Amino acid sequence: MNKTYKIFFLLATGCFALLFHIGCGQHLPDGMPPIYPCKITFTQEGKPVFNASVILHPVVQSDKYWAISSVSDVNGVTMLSTNGNYKGVPAGTYKVTVEKILPEAQGSKGYYLVDSIDIQYRSVDTTPIQVEVNTNKKQNVFSFDLGKETQTRVSQLIED
Repeated sequence: MNKTYKIFFLLATGCFALLFHIGCGQHLPDGMPPIYPCKITFTQEGKPVFNASVILHPVVQSDKYWAISSVSDVNGVTMLSTNGNYKGVPAGTYKVTVEKILPEAQGSKGYYLVDSIDIQYRSVDTTPIQVEVNTNKKQNVFSFDLGKETQTRVSQLIED
């Protein structure tokens, strides 16, 4: 391949890569503020909390509500998303609620659903967890220990 073709090939490849990168960014809905990656790790008694539902609630309310949530993985890590489709969180201060609902050991008549995380983490009014998400992506990494495992019933008897 001569020098002219090599230069043309490199320029064409570079332009294609740039256009592909620009076209693959997240397109946010009208009115949604910029979002930033946010990672929270949860442990309980030193072990990762798997399959916990996590919701961020803005401390300062705005005229628009953006649903921010995720579920923790086997390592207790949750990467939060806004409105379910957009990976990241708008900058701001948030109260964090966490719950992990499981079936209680089955009895002769059925079972109850229980939360294995202390009930204080289920409500915005009682959760002690608060995070500040900012525009510096490296600072939006948090870790919390949720204390001892509990078995708080959150349902009535579910009969077989």
